[in-house]
Amino acid sequence: MGTPQIFIITGAIEGGKSIFLNDLSEFLRLFEKSICGFISRGQFTEEGNKDFILKDLSTEKETHLASRLELPGYFNFGKFYFNPTAIKKGNKIIQKAIDSQSKILIIDEIGPLELSEEVWHESLIEVLNNYRGILIFSTRKRLIEGVISKFEIHEAFIEDIESTSARKTGESILSLLKSKEESQFRVKNQ
Repeated sequence: MGTPQIFIITGAIEGGKSIFLNDLSEFLRLFEKSICGFISRGQFTEEGNKDFILKDLSTEKETHLASRLELPGYFNFGKFYFNPTAIKKGNKIIQKAIDSQSKILIIDEIGPLELSEEVWHESLIEVLNNYRGILIFSTRKRLIEGVISKFEIHEAFIEDIESTSARKTGESILSLLKSKEESQFRVKNQ
Protein backbone atom coordinates (compact mmCIF):
# COMPACT_ATOMS: atom_id res chain seq x y z
CA MET A 1 0.00 0.00 0.00
CA GLY A 2 2.61 2.52 1.04
CA THR A 3 6.13 2.80 2.31
CA PRO A 4 7.17 5.37 4.87
CA GLN A 5 10.26 7.48 4.52
CA ILE A 6 12.36 6.59 7.53
CA PHE A 7 14.60 8.53 9.89
CA ILE A 8 16.46 6.39 12.42
CA ILE A 9 17.69 8.29 15.47
CA THR A 10 20.61 6.45 17.03
CA GLY A 11 22.95 6.80 19.95
CA ALA A 12 24.35 4.92 22.92
CA ILE A 13 22.27 3.42 25.74
CA GLU A 14 21.33 6.30 28.08
CA GLY A 15 22.82 8.61 25.44
CA GLY A 16 19.89 11.03 25.18
CA LYS A 17 17.83 9.59 22.30
CA SER A 18 14.51 10.23 24.07
CA ILE A 19 15.47 13.81 24.92
CA PHE A 20 16.56 14.30 21.29
CA LEU A 21 13.20 12.94 20.06
CA ASN A 22 11.29 15.16 22.47
CA ASP A 23 13.21 18.22 21.24
CA LEU A 24 12.71 17.10 17.63
CA SER A 25 8.95 16.66 18.10
CA GLU A 26 8.68 20.11 19.70
CA PHE A 27 10.60 21.67 16.79
CA LEU A 28 8.53 19.85 14.16
CA ARG A 29 5.27 20.83 15.87
CA LEU A 30 6.14 24.50 15.26
CA PHE A 31 5.65 23.85 11.53
CA GLU A 32 3.52 20.70 11.28
CA LYS A 33 0.55 19.68 13.41
CA SER A 34 -0.04 16.21 11.91
CA ILE A 35 2.31 14.34 14.25
CA CYS A 36 1.53 11.13 16.15
CA GLY A 37 3.68 8.90 18.27
CA PHE A 38 5.24 8.51 21.66
CA ILE A 39 8.40 8.97 23.63
CA SER A 40 9.55 6.53 26.32
CA ARG A 41 11.28 8.87 28.70
CA GLY A 42 13.29 7.83 31.73
CA GLN A 43 12.28 8.94 35.22
CA PHE A 44 14.03 8.18 38.48
CA THR A 45 11.98 6.82 41.37
CA GLU A 46 12.40 7.84 45.00
CA GLU A 47 14.49 4.68 45.45
CA GLY A 48 16.86 5.79 42.69
CA ASN A 49 15.69 3.24 40.11
CA LYS A 50 15.05 4.36 36.55
CA ASP A 51 11.51 3.70 35.32
CA PHE A 52 10.16 4.56 31.88
CA ILE A 53 7.09 6.63 31.09
CA LEU A 54 5.21 6.48 27.77
CA LYS A 55 4.30 10.00 26.62
CA ASP A 56 1.65 10.31 23.89
CA LEU A 57 2.80 13.16 21.64
CA SER A 58 -0.75 14.00 20.54
CA THR A 59 -2.33 14.32 23.98
CA GLU A 60 0.76 14.78 26.22
CA LYS A 61 -0.76 12.09 28.48
CA GLU A 62 1.70 9.85 30.24
CA THR A 63 1.46 6.20 31.30
CA HIS A 64 3.92 4.19 33.36
CA LEU A 65 5.66 1.85 30.88
CA ALA A 66 8.40 -0.08 32.66
CA SER A 67 10.18 -0.59 35.96
CA ARG A 68 13.18 -2.51 37.22
CA LEU A 69 10.97 -3.55 40.15
CA GLU A 70 8.47 -6.37 39.81
CA LEU A 71 4.99 -4.86 39.78
CA PRO A 72 1.64 -6.69 39.86
CA GLY A 73 0.32 -7.41 36.36
CA TYR A 74 3.53 -6.35 34.60
CA PHE A 75 5.46 -8.86 32.43
CA ASN A 76 9.19 -9.43 32.66
CA PHE A 77 11.68 -8.97 29.85
CA GLY A 78 15.36 -8.71 30.67
CA LYS A 79 15.97 -6.27 33.52
CA PHE A 80 12.53 -4.66 33.27
CA TYR A 81 8.89 -5.30 34.01
CA PHE A 82 6.48 -3.86 31.43
CA ASN A 83 2.98 -2.49 31.87
CA PRO A 84 0.65 -4.25 29.38
CA THR A 85 -1.73 -1.26 29.48
CA ALA A 86 1.06 1.06 28.28
CA ILE A 87 2.01 -1.42 25.56
CA LYS A 88 -1.61 -1.44 24.34
CA LYS A 89 -1.66 2.37 24.39
CA GLY A 90 1.55 2.54 22.37
CA ASN A 91 0.18 0.12 19.80
CA LYS A 92 -3.06 2.14 19.59
CA ILE A 93 -1.08 5.34 19.03
CA ILE A 94 0.79 3.65 16.17
CA GLN A 95 -2.45 2.33 14.66
CA LYS A 96 -4.01 5.80 14.92
CA ALA A 97 -1.11 7.23 12.91
CA ILE A 98 -1.68 4.62 10.19
CA ASP A 99 -5.46 5.08 10.13
CA SER A 100 -5.35 8.87 10.11
CA GLN A 101 -2.31 8.95 7.79
CA SER A 102 -0.61 11.50 10.00
CA LYS A 103 2.32 13.09 8.21
CA ILE A 104 4.86 12.19 10.90
CA LEU A 105 5.03 9.20 13.27
CA ILE A 106 7.58 9.02 16.10
CA ILE A 107 8.34 5.75 17.95
CA ASP A 108 10.75 5.64 20.89
CA GLU A 109 12.27 3.06 20.74
CA ILE A 110 12.85 -0.04 18.62
CA GLY A 111 15.22 -2.30 20.52
CA PRO A 112 15.84 -5.77 21.95
CA LEU A 113 12.13 -6.37 22.62
CA GLU A 114 11.16 -5.71 19.01
CA LEU A 115 14.08 -7.80 17.75
CA SER A 116 12.61 -10.60 19.91
CA GLU A 117 9.20 -9.99 18.29
CA GLU A 118 7.71 -8.35 21.38
CA VAL A 119 6.10 -4.99 22.28
CA TRP A 120 6.07 -2.72 19.15
CA HIS A 121 7.19 -5.48 16.73
CA GLU A 122 3.83 -6.19 15.05
CA SER A 123 2.91 -2.50 14.94
CA LEU A 124 6.22 -1.61 13.31
CA ILE A 125 5.63 -4.22 10.61
CA GLU A 126 2.16 -2.72 10.07
CA VAL A 127 3.72 0.75 9.77
CA LEU A 128 6.34 -0.43 7.29
CA ASN A 129 3.63 -2.04 5.14
CA ASN A 130 0.80 0.50 5.38
CA TYR A 131 2.02 3.94 6.42
CA ARG A 132 2.97 6.55 3.83
CA GLY A 133 4.20 9.39 6.01
CA ILE A 134 7.56 10.02 7.62
CA LEU A 135 8.50 7.45 10.26
CA ILE A 136 11.02 8.49 12.90
CA PHE A 137 12.20 5.93 15.42
CA SER A 138 15.10 5.55 17.81
CA THR A 139 17.37 2.60 18.33
CA ARG A 140 20.64 1.93 20.10
CA LYS A 141 23.75 2.37 18.00
CA ARG A 142 24.83 -1.24 18.58
CA LEU A 143 21.42 -2.55 17.40
CA ILE A 144 21.04 -0.52 14.22
CA GLU A 145 22.24 -3.20 11.80
CA GLY A 146 20.03 -5.83 13.47
CA VAL A 147 16.97 -3.56 13.31
CA ILE A 148 17.59 -2.71 9.65
CA SER A 149 18.02 -6.39 8.80
CA LYS A 150 15.12 -7.72 10.92
CA PHE A 151 12.61 -5.24 9.52
CA GLU A 152 14.04 -5.28 5.98
CA ILE A 153 14.58 -1.54 5.86
CA HIS A 154 16.17 -0.75 2.51
CA GLU A 155 16.36 3.03 2.71
CA ALA A 156 16.66 5.28 5.74
CA PHE A 157 18.26 8.48 6.92
CA ILE A 158 20.40 7.61 9.94
CA GLU A 159 20.86 10.44 12.41
CA ASP A 160 23.48 9.93 15.15
CA ILE A 161 22.61 12.21 18.08
CA GLU A 162 26.33 12.69 18.76
CA SER A 163 26.84 14.40 15.39
CA THR A 164 23.62 16.31 14.73
CA SER A 165 21.03 18.42 16.51
CA ALA A 166 17.26 18.04 16.80
CA ARG A 167 16.85 21.27 14.83
CA LYS A 168 19.10 20.13 11.98
CA THR A 169 17.31 16.77 11.76
CA GLY A 170 13.97 18.59 11.97
CA GLU A 171 14.92 20.87 9.09
CA SER A 172 15.78 17.80 6.98
CA ILE A 173 12.44 16.19 7.84
CA LEU A 174 10.49 19.36 7.01
CA SER A 175 12.34 19.69 3.71
CA LEU A 176 11.48 16.10 2.83
CA LEU A 177 7.87 16.64 3.87
CA LYS A 178 7.63 19.73 1.67
CA SER A 179 9.04 17.92 -1.37
CA LYS A 180 6.61 15.00 -0.77
CA GLU A 181 3.68 17.41 -0.68
CA GLU A 182 4.83 19.21 -3.84
CA SER A 183 5.21 15.88 -5.62
CA GLN A 184 1.70 14.79 -4.58
CA PHE A 185 0.31 18.16 -5.72
CA ARG A 186 1.93 17.74 -9.16
CA VAL A 187 0.50 14.22 -9.51
CA LYS A 188 -3.02 15.38 -8.57
CA ASN A 189 -2.90 18.24 -11.11
CA GLN A 190 -1.72 16.18 -14.08
